[in-house]
Amino acid sequence: MSTETSQYFLLIYDQSSRAVQVEEFGTDARRAASEYSERERQYRERPEIEVVLVGADSLDTIKKTHSHYFSESTESLLTDLEQRLTAA
Repeated sequence: MSTETSQYFLLIYDQSSRAVQVEEFGTDARRAASEYSERERQYRERPEIEVVLVGADSLDTIKKTHSHYFSESTESLLTDLEQRLTAA
């Protein structure tokens, strides 16, 4: 894949809550790498937090190639939605 078409995404995954936060940087590799370094420092004392910088053609591709970060959060959201609908 050419770097001209790569988009950069920073994934911050909290293993304890199974939540993933996605930050998009478009094609700005320098800014993405800088933010990645900053987040690594920010979360260095929290082993339950994973910080991952990935490049791909789209967020959909990232969701497929790194599905383990997204499937659990989706499952958690669906469980929460089901509980809310049952309570209503």
